[in-house]
Amino acid sequence: MAPQDLPAASRAFESHLFDEHDDADDLAYKRILDALLKQTATPSQAAADMDALVTGEAKKKLEALEQRTPPFQLTSEEQEQGLTPRLVGPNPEMWIEMITTSIAKVSSAFPPAHPAQDALVEFLRELRDMPKHEVPSGDYTRDDPVVHAQTFTLWPFGEDSVGYLAEKFRREAEDIAYPFSHVETLESETQLRWSNLQSFITRLTVSGLIDCSHVSALANLLPSSPTYPDLAARKAGGPRRLAGDLFAASHWLADDGARRWVYERCMATEAPGDGESAFAWSKRSWADWKSQLAALADIDGFPAEARDLALLLRTKMETEK
Repeated sequence: MAPQDLPAASRAFESHLFDEHDDADDLAYKRILDALLKQTATPSQAAADMDALVTGEAKKKLEALEQRTPPFQLTSEEQEQGLTPRLVGPNPEMWIEMITTSIAKVSSAFPPAHPAQDALVEFLRELRDMPKHEVPSGDYTRDDPVVHAQTFTLWPFGEDSVGYLAEKFRREAEDIAYPFSHVETLESETQLRWSNLQSFITRLTVSGLIDCSHVSALANLLPSSPTYPDLAARKAGGPRRLAGDLFAASHWLADDGARRWVYERCMATEAPGDGESAFAWSKRSWADWKSQLAALADIDGFPAEARDLALLLRTKMETEK
């Protein structure tokens, strides 16, 4: 079956991995990701190649700094150019951030069960499960032209320390699912990318690789969400927007493992605390979602496929005890 003949929900889109502004460092790690996406490298091979790249670059920068006179210090030319020790010295954390930013960008291109989505998840698992090892890094102090060498442990996926990487996926979510976006145009590229992104971050979260739970589209189903439409004013677009968000959010509830993760996370807390967002994992949120799924099914103009899905998800939620 040719790609153009595939059902819309199973069709992959352009990954937009490469950019016209890519420099040598960008191209080095993106070529590894490209081979992974095209399945010319297995997740294990890609992880080994990425580890060799990041480790090798860190060692190379440290050795170059050691040979300077004086050692580990920025040159006057580098300081005049506005370069910082963080850019000149070994910085494996920067590589992890760049790699994750690109993965966040491409993840919306591939639907659930697509080989490329599976490969990305498995690639991150391979990095997480790789034997821990120390690589050169630096202790970088503002306005200090000296690189203070230290080490960093690769790879930290699966640890609390990578929580900040979820922000890469939040930015992608904001670029796709802002108010009045084409999420409400069902089967459009925007709506399907929104669903694909949610499928991917659900897998990252449930597998313990990166906790992206605060980016969940479940939040968009609640009237407290800034993207929740005014149904009185938008009698056609409003229900379609909620349908697009429901298709995306369904990845957190349709799969038995994901739904159990959400349930257990919610049951651990009675209600959002003071100062917390109205959307938080809590018993109250679990009850709100069940009520909202029933309410969505009764909205005038709500697409039939979305109505069936809302009722199915509510039934599935009832099985959790």
